[in-house]
Amino acid sequence: MERSNHASIHIQGSTTQNAKQA
Repeated sequence: MERSNHASIHIQGSTTQNAKQA
């Protein structure tokens, strides 16, 4: 469960960074 949540946060951060770059 904790691992799944961490992955979700990582993906969210990646998406935000991607949108900022674009």
